[in-house]
Amino acid sequence: MGDRTSREWTGAAALTDRRGGHRIVAHDPSADPVPAWLSTSAAVGGRLLVVAAGAALALAIFARLYLATAPVVIALFLATLAVPAARWMERVGLPRTSAAAATVLGGIVVIAGLIGVAIPLFMSQMGQLGQQVQQGWESILQWLQGSPLPVSADQLRQLVDRAAQQARDNAGRILTGAFTGLALVAEIMTILVLSLIVLFFFVKDSEPIAGWILRQVPDGRRATVQRAAERAWATLTGYTHGVVIVAAVDAIAVGLGLVLIGVPLVLPLMLLTFFGGFIPIVGAFAAGLVAVLVAVVSGGPVDALLVLVLFVAVQQIEGNFLQPVVMGRAVQLHPVVILLALTAGATIAGIAGAFLAVPVTAVLAAVGNEVRSGSDHDSSDPGSQRAGREAASAEPDPDDAEPRPANEAEDGASSSQRPAADQS
Repeated sequence: MGDRTSREWTGAAALTDRRGGHRIVAHDPSADPVPAWLSTSAAVGGRLLVVAAGAALALAIFARLYLATAPVVIALFLATLAVPAARWMERVGLPRTSAAAATVLGGIVVIAGLIGVAIPLFMSQMGQLGQQVQQGWESILQWLQGSPLPVSADQLRQLVDRAAQQARDNAGRILTGAFTGLALVAEIMTILVLSLIVLFFFVKDSEPIAGWILRQVPDGRRATVQRAAERAWATLTGYTHGVVIVAAVDAIAVGLGLVLIGVPLVLPLMLLTFFGGFIPIVGAFAAGLVAVLVAVVSGGPVDALLVLVLFVAVQQIEGNFLQPVVMGRAVQLHPVVILLALTAGATIAGIAGAFLAVPVTAVLAAVGNEVRSGSDHDSSDPGSQRAGREAASAEPDPDDAEPRPANEAEDGASSSQRPAADQS
């Protein structure tokens, strides 16, 4: 008779199957006292708790070692701007080390020049800006006393006083801690110097660093990790380039509008708008609020309303035109996700957390999409695994060697390990 099969129930929860001398015991789900959905939820919840604990530990280590981690983060953002410039210098004939040094030093000169010109003008008008904002706030409180709105001036004043007191308390705790006096200056200078050094090596040795990281990954996962890293670099580059361009355009548009309306203190308000562009939604709201308060004092309600319309129009142009054109597909996050990420980042790490929340979320989303879409590609395409091994094992060119001509074809190993920003 062919293969003989006999089945018998063992207890109430197991099934024994004997085929060709093998004994298989299968679990009977119907006899399990715990529902299947509860077992699945418990398993997923346990894994999520492990992931959350690991993330909390990583954040704690990151914050504890801020003197080492902050320069790496700063240099990584600056590298997205510096690497394309350095690679262009290589194509025109400079050796890699010289191109990296020229890019870093040139960036220092440009930033120092802008600071030297803008800061004195900004500081000379800061006192007047503070007075204008205070007077504008008092004007709004006086208007609320006779308005039909359910919010009274006393309630707003108490809310602002409570927030100011909390800010002073937090500042006092910080200043009475380790960051006082010369220690604060020394740590800031240390972070800046280390950031420039790390930036130089990121620009100069990006391919060897990427190859070393890939060599630490098992062969079966190397191609996926390589694609995820390239996608992360492209997302971070697109975000950094886009936010700088969008913030500059917003500041120029707001400055022109303020001049046409006749609002004073245009330069400080332009700088606030520019730096507010690095914190999506919240930064634009804060800059617009300050500009409206200044307009209330300088020109009355009509100018304040015009300034409000100006900021709303600029934000609409930014969201519907500038960001899709400049950032493209590099950063695709829903506004709700951006707000939640900003709230979480500000709660965890204050201003630094709000600044890093959106790019970190965008990078994680891009990496997750790449890993999810590339898992099947790795298993079905042995060539991708071979490319990852070749990228990790390829020897980098000597640092000071003359760059290749622009029209010379690059071999597969070099092109696969070059970051996405380098290829562009």
